[in-house]
Amino acid sequence: MKLFLFIEYFCISVLALCILSFLLLLVFARKNKGRAPSLVNSGDSTRFTVLIPAGNESRVIEDNLGAIFRSRYPRENLKVYVIVESVDDPTVEICSRYEGVEVFYRRDLSKAMKGYALDECVKDIFARREVSDAFIVLDADNVVAPDFFSKMSDAYAAGYDAGAGRRNNKDWNSSVVSSASALTFSAINTLQNKPKSDRGMNVMFSGTGFFVSYRVLSELGGWPFASLTEDYEFSSFAVCSGLKTVYVEEAMYYDEQPTTLSQSIVQRTRWVRGFFHVRRAYGKARRELAKRSPKSRDVVVMKLGTVPLLAFAFDCILYIFSALAFMIAAAVTRSSGVGFYLNRLLFVATLIYLVIILFTVFLFKKEGDAIDITDKNKFKTVLYHPFFLSTYVISAVRCLFVKDRWEVIEHTSGKK
Repeated sequence: MKLFLFIEYFCISVLALCILSFLLLLVFARKNKGRAPSLVNSGDSTRFTVLIPAGNESRVIEDNLGAIFRSRYPRENLKVYVIVESVDDPTVEICSRYEGVEVFYRRDLSKAMKGYALDECVKDIFARREVSDAFIVLDADNVVAPDFFSKMSDAYAAGYDAGAGRRNNKDWNSSVVSSASALTFSAINTLQNKPKSDRGMNVMFSGTGFFVSYRVLSELGGWPFASLTEDYEFSSFAVCSGLKTVYVEEAMYYDEQPTTLSQSIVQRTRWVRGFFHVRRAYGKARRELAKRSPKSRDVVVMKLGTVPLLAFAFDCILYIFSALAFMIAAAVTRSSGVGFYLNRLLFVATLIYLVIILFTVFLFKKEGDAIDITDKNKFKTVLYHPFFLSTYVISAVRCLFVKDRWEVIEHTSGKK
């Protein structure tokens, strides 16, 4: 029992440090509120090349293209490439209805990652010497707001190398899984990108809804980010390479989140596995950055934001498995400790549950009217979110057995 109490005190201490780190992030998010980066009115003059990986996405691609061409941005400054894998894909016929949309057919289908699709298309554009000012990456299920491109143009004109738009959800009310998943990006918007951008720090990119200058990709010779989480890989590259990035809060776009838990676990397995791959790949570059600038804001916030999350997850797993192991041992030896261990496990689990509920309420409050969710679904999501986050344990375990491959998440949600 003494060993268990030692583990319990250790886990509670780690939990307290994680909560303290979270509170520091909240202070960081609120301090000097309102000092948004200065953008300039570009007059919609930026020439964008829009890249949309869309293999077998005929259910959603029309809503995406329709939103692009209904936007207020001049059509002559938009060139859209839809990337597919086969001429038989119904997506091709839909694209033919839109003037200014070109279908790019992939050549090397042995490389299934999204990053490889982008790289093929970008290299082909360079080979044809087609020139623009910046590339914008969108997923096939995205729907952009009418002024999305105008706001991105303003950010580019202000001299930024890359900019992340504000990711919102098309299906807040479809299921609690969808809304809980979308809160991940609410946290990135609220606790990461907004306060970091206001202080001139590098932001986090989340796979879609962002621009990268033509110059940057031209110097790289393509899109060399092809891990399972190419967005996190690019974010790491931007920090380590000193790119100037910005969060474009008014550039709103909507995407679809998984509506079933099984789909979400598949998606998050890719996130977890990709995260650790990128951490290994950029470990040396991050350490060198930390040595050069140990007190830089990028380094400090990187530690505040990532390390405590990993510690929190490890802490929960350690405590739960320790409690279960001691309970089983007590049951096998027929000692009287089963009830004690069960009560302690329930106490700590309840504490964690309440902490996550408070965090969820905070996120909903920060998002305000920007999200379209009913009060009923908001209440259900607040209660469900802790259980949703606990299933990251399943995703972490799956990482041990699932090979590095892109597992398709089917998109079906219609217009926003």
